[in-house]
Amino acid sequence: MLEQTIPDSVTALKTNLANDKFESAFYALGPAIRGYRDYGRHVIVVDGTFLTGKYRGIVFVAVTQDSNKQVYPLAVGVGHVENEDTWTWFLRQLENAYGSPDDLLIVSDGAKSIQNAIKTVFPSAKHGLCIVHMIRNMRSAGETVVQLFKDAAYAFDLDECYAKLALLQQAAPNTYTHIMNIGIKRWSRSYCPVSRYHYTSTETAI
Repeated sequence: MLEQTIPDSVTALKTNLANDKFESAFYALGPAIRGYRDYGRHVIVVDGTFLTGKYRGIVFVAVTQDSNKQVYPLAVGVGHVENEDTWTWFLRQLENAYGSPDDLLIVSDGAKSIQNAIKTVFPSAKHGLCIVHMIRNMRSAGETVVQLFKDAAYAFDLDECYAKLALLQQAAPNTYTHIMNIGIKRWSRSYCPVSRYHYTSTETAI
């Protein structure tokens, strides 16, 4: 019905064939698809949040930002659980609707289920981590360390990023080793191999 009333929309529904019960749903509206293909930046933020009402499950969301830094919704999905399989299904529908540009960057939190699904569906895409999630995970290191990491992560200039990392290495060697092992290209704006613009957090999605 949605595809008939709103041209170019993409919808999908998955049920359990054994008991004919609902498992997952997906929709992306035609105007959003056309706008993204014509004018969108090739950065997509994905996240999920739990349904806590009468009907439990997970809502999957994919968004980007327009040139005014406003949230631009791309797609919404609903699943019965959150795991690698449901994320893979959602991302496959997303790829079907929007394609996979060569310079695509997908930003998410560090959950393995999402990371593995991205590798499966978008093998050539770059994967950026949510800096806000990383900051929350290092609060115990102290405000000075957190601020040095934020300065390094948000820096547009390579030299500025390197200078802050040098100070961070002196202040907290273990934290420095940890974030470097994660991969600087995944969280540093200046070291990202494609343009990350202002996409530093998944909080734009939920």
